[in-house]
Amino acid sequence: MKQQWDDLRALFDAAWPLPAAARSEFLNERCGDDPRFRRELEKLLAAHDEGEAAAARNAAGRRRFGAWETIGRAGQDDGNVYLVERMDGQPPQRASLKVMARRMVSSEYLDRFRREREILARLDHSHIARLVDGGVSESGEAYLVAEYVEGAPVDEYCEQCGLPLQARLRLFLALCSAVECAHCNLIVHRDIRPANVLVTREGVLKLVNFGNGDPTENVTTAVDVRGLGVTLGRLVPKHGGCLAGVILKAAESDPAQQYGSAFQLARDVEQYLEKLFVQAR
Repeated sequence: MKQQWDDLRALFDAAWPLPAAARSEFLNERCGDDPRFRRELEKLLAAHDEGEAAAARNAAGRRRFGAWETIGRAGQDDGNVYLVERMDGQPPQRASLKVMARRMVSSEYLDRFRREREILARLDHSHIARLVDGGVSESGEAYLVAEYVEGAPVDEYCEQCGLPLQARLRLFLALCSAVECAHCNLIVHRDIRPANVLVTREGVLKLVNFGNGDPTENVTTAVDVRGLGVTLGRLVPKHGGCLAGVILKAAESDPAQQYGSAFQLARDVEQYLEKLFVQAR
């Protein structure tokens, strides 16, 4: 049963982004000799399409998620992030609301979502956007509400401000500290990249958009360490030598060749700043 579900899920992930004609060809090719399997896949795709259509219909109007009401889009490249206001009689508050992906929402997904939400609510770190609420809407959409961070992606901020190398690396160390804090609390971000690392006008870095990946996937902290490596490469793209070695080791796709933690990566960056020996060679 699990293998069948895994196969169905893999085909769904491949099929839903395709236009109608290409999707039909894909189904004919992959499900042609199993009409029952195709019917199940078509049901999932139809539910997904209806959800997307409903989201599009609601885009121009306000939507309600518990105590929160949408007033606009908050994400630069993510259509599922909204700017929201609190509407339950409590003191006025604006926040950022992330709607989890509709696809493959199951009891396992929701159970793990609730556990991670409880842990995220307890995270207290100056470089992590604070979680203020979360739940499941009346229409069955899981959502997280975090403090709204008005800032620029970290790579754009560095370029706009013309930051020197040392200042860029100090910002990166703040990011590593935030990621290590999450890992120590058994939370994997799953989508570390410059767009999810914002810097305010005051120069304060904030890690945002937890919950972008599928909570049912058993990912490890290696996913985040690799994301850190890719992000560091975007911050200091033209530097070679030891620093290039640090970037390559962090961004390594094989966890066995990677840094074992965000802390180990940060330690090498600190060693580089102090002109001392680094682990990466």
